[in-house]
Amino acid sequence: MIPVDGLTLALLIPLPVLAYVTWALPDVAPTSLSFGVRVPPSEQEAPGLREIRRSYRRNWLAVSLGLLAPVLLLFLLAARPENLLWLELAVVPYFLVYFAAHRRVRELKRAKRWAPSAQAIAVVAVGDPDPDDGMMLGAIAPIAVLLATLIVGILRYAGAPALLPVHFGPSGTPDSYAPKSLDVFFIPVEISAFVTALLLGLTYLVLRAPVRLDPSSPEQAALRSHVFRQRMSAGLFGLGAVVNLVLLIEGLAVWGLVTPGPTFVAVPLILLLGYSASFAFVAVRTGQMGSRVAVGEVAPPLASRIPRDDDRYWRAGVFYYNPEDPALFVPKRVGVGWTLNFARPVAWVIILLPPLFGIGLSLAIHRW
Repeated sequence: MIPVDGLTLALLIPLPVLAYVTWALPDVAPTSLSFGVRVPPSEQEAPGLREIRRSYRRNWLAVSLGLLAPVLLLFLLAARPENLLWLELAVVPYFLVYFAAHRRVRELKRAKRWAPSAQAIAVVAVGDPDPDDGMMLGAIAPIAVLLATLIVGILRYAGAPALLPVHFGPSGTPDSYAPKSLDVFFIPVEISAFVTALLLGLTYLVLRAPVRLDPSSPEQAALRSHVFRQRMSAGLFGLGAVVNLVLLIEGLAVWGLVTPGPTFVAVPLILLLGYSASFAFVAVRTGQMGSRVAVGEVAPPLASRIPRDDDRYWRAGVFYYNPEDPALFVPKRVGVGWTLNFARPVAWVIILLPPLFGIGLSLAIHRW
């Protein structure tokens, strides 16, 4: 049996987080959406939709108990800890459960003819007059950790060993080395700088993206959206700080300041995954675009004003492709946060940047 050590616990953290987030999917969406499909808010409690939600939860339970539990038990009894990484493929059956519900809602919408008339459509999409409102100040946290990593590296460079470990096995033992040089030595700093720059750039663009409000109650939607942006920007910058802290720990091992081993692997994983779990909990409690945030009633909702039916721009309710929309980031339909408009060329640049950086970094290391 696999010993229940820090590494095993760290590798198991994503499973309950994934289960919690997928269970909460129907609850975090705004009232005009159901499993990625636009539906009239007045129909959210229709018998057909209630049955689809119940069916989704039953299928979720079947996946969790009938598939994941036996597979997890098998790995605990007969496999090495690092093989638990394969359990992250659990996202596939959960997605299939979601997609089945998505298709049923689309079919129900067609059968009930819920597409609104042109007179009932109203869209409120405005730019935030104060898009930052101090939200970018959270960038201080990841930048501070990045600077700390740089300073420690500079102070350590002269006394570092001639051969530096550049790759660690699942147990934390170094299994690849490279001669000391400035570019190899400062790899943790380089990665940290890339992560920080990418995070700051994306968060800045997201905060400046147009705010798409619920036309039936735009005042309340604006308040919820503001709270949502505050929490998500703080959470993203906190995540950046944790990632940079993990890179600092890696740098300490590369530079010979800590002894690599199982603890060296487990502690960063627990930090990263533990923070991610906390962030996911806050995101679910907040709801997409603040849909679960309690705000006072500013004005009575206008039932005749509902969001336009833009299902044709969404693939499976997940991927947004609209060449007519100049926005680069739009609110997700499924889950919490933002997604890219894949019709914008810049979106593909953003997607390709991290893997291209990783490939370049790998090539630079193996040059030695």
